[in-house]
Amino acid sequence: MNSSLLSPSTMPARGHQLALESDPVLIECCEHVTSCQLQLVHSGHSVRASFRAMHTDGVVLRISLDDHSEELLPHTLCCVAFPYQTSFCAFLGCLLETRDLKLGEREVVIAVPLELTATNVRQSFRVPILQQSGLKVVMRLNDRHAITGDALNIAETGIEIEFAAREVAPLSVGTLVGIELCFRDEIVHLTGEVRRHQGTHCALMFAEPTSDQSQHKAARLHGMVMSLQQFWLKNRLR
Repeated sequence: MNSSLLSPSTMPARGHQLALESDPVLIECCEHVTSCQLQLVHSGHSVRASFRAMHTDGVVLRISLDDHSEELLPHTLCCVAFPYQTSFCAFLGCLLETRDLKLGEREVVIAVPLELTATNVRQSFRVPILQQSGLKVVMRLNDRHAITGDALNIAETGIEIEFAAREVAPLSVGTLVGIELCFRDEIVHLTGEVRRHQGTHCALMFAEPTSDQSQHKAARLHGMVMSLQQFWLKNRLR
């Protein structure tokens, strides 16, 4: 279960998969009301949640009813992913129970395995992109020429792309290009700065958001990266 991680400088680094005892980690997450992402394995439907309590039968997560939580039905298999210290953790568990609360919220109880899968990370890390995820990438140069490529990995700070050998001439470090990311029904337009271009691989760092419109783009990018993380985790943990 090795994965390729990249530091923000886009130089290759190696992540380490390890197993953590689940109870101490989840108890701490409940104490801090840690945010997490809950995804249904069979459909890919994903909602944001927070840890609330740890019981003998499972961990309690709280979600908003506005977040299409009607799709969360008992006996479905879920993937729960969350940050913990310098790691990114995940586990698969059966959704045991749902409870409607006041103020438009719902709690769900998820069965927990004895161990969690964790990936050690340093600063921002990039999610490996599986071909079947359906992520499409288009890079536009100053002359508006569009070049399609395959994403190898992505983070909220940047992306690494592979092009066909005939598609793109060498790009100088520091060159600004337009990036179009298409995933499911979402399209995000960004500006990227070339950090490394070697052979058919090009590593780009996304421009920092500087306006309200850019902040909105950053929020949409965050949602896209989280969904791709969930897709990768679901396939890694099968």
